Amino acid sequence: MIYKISILLCLLLSSCNNKSELKYEKIDLDFNLNELSGLEYFDSKLITHNDSGYDNSLFISDIDNIKFKEIKIDNTNNTDWEDICYDNDFLYVADVGNNYAFRKNLKIYKISKKFKLLDSINISYALQNNFEMRSRNKFDAEAIISFKNNLILFSKNRLDNESFIYRIPKDVNNISLSPIDKVTFKSLITGADFSEKLGLLTLVGYSNDQKEQFIYFIPKFNLPVDKESIIRVKLPFNKSQIEGVKIISNNLIIISSEDEFNSKPFLVKIHIKNGLLNRLGEFNLKSKK
Repeated sequence: MIYKISILLCLLLSSCNNKSELKYEKIDLDFNLNELSGLEYFDSKLITHNDSGYDNSLFISDIDNIKFKEIKIDNTNNTDWEDICYDNDFLYVADVGNNYAFRKNLKIYKISKKFKLLDSINISYALQNNFEMRSRNKFDAEAIISFKNNLILFSKNRLDNESFIYRIPKDVNNISLSPIDKVTFKSLITGADFSEKLGLLTLVGYSNDQKEQFIYFIPKFNLPVDKESIIRVKLPFNKSQIEGVKIISNNLIIISSEDEFNSKPFLVKIHIKNGLLNRLGEFNLKSKK
């Protein structure tokens, strides 16, 4: 059973001669999604998954009436699924969670629209030569997008909060990754999405103590990243762990949170009254703490 709670939390952010109002609609979920991680959307369906310790399943729901149906992905293993992305042809599930930097089986699963495994990409980090267990490390990642002909992976760096950016060609089976860029977000990065239509990258993350949750926007995204264009908004959910994000349209973003601090896992629909982009294609929001 899914319990839905609508919360009217309005946040006004000034921008370019207008204001864009954000309204947050919180949707509590069952505990069978208590390690809720990545988010994706295709064929008018919302898709999510749990991360480490759970079945190799995707969960599918209509977006207006959130009731998730479980679909197992045969011939895969959920060691630590952290994010999912879609490129209009295939789904890519990133089994790349590496909290303690000791994994040697990192991979990305390529899955058909009919939820059948097609292939996988084995990845490693060129700069890693120490696989001893340690929590403060540079070799964890939880955020992936499809961008042009590549997958782009953003690291979750507990050592210094610099997120390394890696490019992964979609047609390889094995690759040793070296950073092509890095960005200091001043928080851990846990989810990402790119809207080709809007030219917009969005990421989510939280402070090291998990007390503060953030969403980041990078309009007109390209590589290397224009660091001056990054917009950060603090989210009004303190006792949570935001893990996934999906841009549905110019007026709607959905984010997801794990079950943390004895609370239920939940989704949040962020309704943007005046749109992320205005009629001139300019980004409407400004950074706000």
